[in-house]
Amino acid sequence: MMFLISSYFDGLASGIEYLIALGSIIGVLGFVFSLILFIIGSDRHRKELLLIMIACIVLMAACGIQTGINYFHLNI
Repeated sequence: MMFLISSYFDGLASGIEYLIALGSIIGVLGFVFSLILFIIGSDRHRKELLLIMIACIVLMAACGIQTGINYFHLNI
């Protein structure tokens, strides 16, 4: 019984770690792409892109910038 509970929480911890790493990657890529589109885009889309950039900054602050890079073994 104890092994079953331990195995469940190990799997849960792995899933949470994966979601944090995925959030980190989405935050970094979303910020980079929205910044590029903010610079070259039209005035009509800048308000939405600014909101996306703010959301990506919050996501990077919550998940960390290097977390996804280290988890997925990206060589940047």
